[in-house]
Amino acid sequence: MSAPAPSSSQPDMTRFADVAAPPRVRRLLAALHGLAVQTLTAPLKLTIVELERELFRDAERARNSQIQADIFAQARQLHEVNAQFGPRFLEAVAVSLASLRGPRHTQRIVPTEVSVSATALTLVNDTDVDRDIVLADIIRREAQRSATALQLLGQRFGVLAAGPAFDVDDLPFGPQALCRIVRELGEDFALGLETQLALYRVFDRQLLERLGELLERANILLAHEGVLPGLVYTPYLARSATTRRIITGPERGLPGARGGAAARPLTGWNGSAPSTGWAAMTEQAMALATASAAPDGTAPIGDAA
Repeated sequence: MSAPAPSSSQPDMTRFADVAAPPRVRRLLAALHGLAVQTLTAPLKLTIVELERELFRDAERARNSQIQADIFAQARQLHEVNAQFGPRFLEAVAVSLASLRGPRHTQRIVPTEVSVSATALTLVNDTDVDRDIVLADIIRREAQRSATALQLLGQRFGVLAAGPAFDVDDLPFGPQALCRIVRELGEDFALGLETQLALYRVFDRQLLERLGELLERANILLAHEGVLPGLVYTPYLARSATTRRIITGPERGLPGARGGAAARPLTGWNGSAPSTGWAAMTEQAMALATASAAPDGTAPIGDAA
């Protein structure tokens, strides 16, 4: 029995009115954004609330009063961030959905590498390195955890975009896109490095834990709307040569065939092997010679002088 189509309460059609796509696609984009609003609004609020609590715990463990004062200042700043974080995050998701048919040039978050040459060293900001490492690890884990749902949604988003399937890193609902949004918001709100790193960890616990639900509901919605309704993702498992030989060999399902006899193990020594073809022919020749002997005891024809 198929799951019921998820409901989205009054999706905002005006937000996607200018998208260069058929009306049905614009309606589905609005419905997908409505699902994101329903699923992510509460986790987004809890993200800032839990971040504020974590900052207060860090302040209590601060090594000196100056660090403690800085942490308290960041915590007070979160009061203003709390009212803006969720709406701005969901607005960024809407922008990503609206550009579904545009060029796919997503800026991927990968650990920053330091380039070294024979004449000069290129120094990389430690802040960028730390943020990239934390976010890249979060993206990798979530991509593995929701791999099947992401693959299915990538195929369906490709249909909406009238192009090839979306890579996991290009999906508007993928962990790469969502982590990029939270990083940009952390920079826009001018949060300190430690506060940004704490934001990523809380975001992982509060919101990305619900990402699987959003992906599942999005797949169900698009399937009920006729976008690849029978799509099933089955990963390709390459069989070894030995496995293929067992399955497709001539002895498969043919008991008593020559292949089956040849496959029996050799348990005796060479001298105890069954009679060969030459031995059988010799025995037959001797039997014929005996049978052809004259009744009066004369010698066989082969022995006549």
